[in-house]
Amino acid sequence: MFASLKAFRLTAARAYASQRADGLGGNACFNECCGEDSLISWLYYFPVDAQRQVNDYKFKLKKAEQDITQLEGNVSAVVVLNIFVSWLF
Repeated sequence: MFASLKAFRLTAARAYASQRADGLGGNACFNECCGEDSLISWLYYFPVDAQRQVNDYKFKLKKAEQDITQLEGNVSAVVVLNIFVSWLF
């Protein structure tokens, strides 16, 4: 049906914009206010932005896991040191 996802997004954006311009979508001045190009670019870049956010959260999760591992190591070192010091005295 559509050769690519980009072609599908463009077709959907144009159909949506034409409905809005005809007054079927509730705001007849859609093309004057926002423009069809802004909707097309939004539909085109939305998955890119979503993927960027997912990658950002993955990075933050990985960083948090590294911090947790480091803190667990620090706690283990303190426990071992505490046992060693209590053994000395």
